[in-house]
Amino acid sequence: MLLLIENGRKPAFMAELCAKIIRKFAGTPLAKITVAILAILSLSFQFPTAAQVENAGSDLDYSLFSQRSLQRIKITLCDSETRILRNHPRKYVRGRVEIGGFRYEDAAIHLKGSAGSFQRLDEKPSLTLDFTRFGSLEGFRGLEKIHLNNSVEDPSFLNELIGAECFRAAGIPVPRVAHAVVELNGRKLGLYVLKEGFTRRFFERSFDQADGALYQPESFDESGERMKTVAEHLNRDEFLGFIATELLICHRDGYSLAKNNFRVYYENSIGRAEFLPTGMDQLFGKADYPLNLQMAGELSQALVSTPAGKLALNARLKELYPLSNPAVLNERIGRVIAMLKRDLPRRDFKNVASAAADFKERIAQRHEFLKEKLEPAHSELRMFAATEGRK
Repeated sequence: MLLLIENGRKPAFMAELCAKIIRKFAGTPLAKITVAILAILSLSFQFPTAAQVENAGSDLDYSLFSQRSLQRIKITLCDSETRILRNHPRKYVRGRVEIGGFRYEDAAIHLKGSAGSFQRLDEKPSLTLDFTRFGSLEGFRGLEKIHLNNSVEDPSFLNELIGAECFRAAGIPVPRVAHAVVELNGRKLGLYVLKEGFTRRFFERSFDQADGALYQPESFDESGERMKTVAEHLNRDEFLGFIATELLICHRDGYSLAKNNFRVYYENSIGRAEFLPTGMDQLFGKADYPLNLQMAGELSQALVSTPAGKLALNARLKELYPLSNPAVLNERIGRVIAMLKRDLPRRDFKNVASAAADFKERIAQRHEFLKEKLEPAHSELRMFAATEGRK
């Protein structure tokens, strides 16, 4: 698994190389071996040393996602911009942002969130910070766009991080995730999930071509021309990996199961489309969630509705099944929890730790269900028991 893809440059290089292998050779023995190797390597990946962070210089894009320590972000809005966000929360306003001793005066800021997670400016709002909209195209010392999610639907603050790393391990590009404590106009808002935007740097790092088009769910009519174009240029093996990962981690609010929380990236110059996940704050919620069910996403349903498609999906599920290994995921969770324990106030940490324990339990229960369905030894045992019972 790519569990520490951005924690250090050598692990990041290894992880990204493995991800490319998985994407290119999906469904082959080489991809299966690579997944298994990543599950082992992830246990030995280390956080970057102080020297590594120092050597990264003033590139906040690197240091902000190093996950070596809890990031602190201070946001300041003038009175007029504050009034605008109170009345028009989705409108971008100018504000000052301070991170790691650096200051940026021309950040574009607006509130974000859906019906379940949205909170007003005077509560604990989720925020988007865009450093290229009003200022330099190079952004804020390497940072282009970040999201600060209040995680009101995930008290563990871990779902997005673990979900992103599971998709990345399956060869699906996904923005990086970390954590931060946020202060807005002198008011301490507490812990947030920090997420990289779908930026130029992200696409340059993740795809052969970074000049493509990014489509959001609302831009799709699944019976329209745009979706037909995507369907014609969708890489079947990569899309199977996307569907399989959604099912394995029980991402019930994603494309396949809810037709929600996704993006489609279309590489114009080579005519290739790929689904990308987002909004992963409610994972592993139902241990026995089935693997063979009617899909809400039309393209997912069309792919797995044929006998050949069902067999292909089952093969991908078995190949990517190691992604749900509790030993590996719990080790990763443990690293994050240790960092939060060191950097958060005791009361705040106690709440997060309790929710993290519940999250680990859900992962273990989901893994047991998947083991019964996907591990060959268990399948053979059930078949033997059924045969004995008929005698």
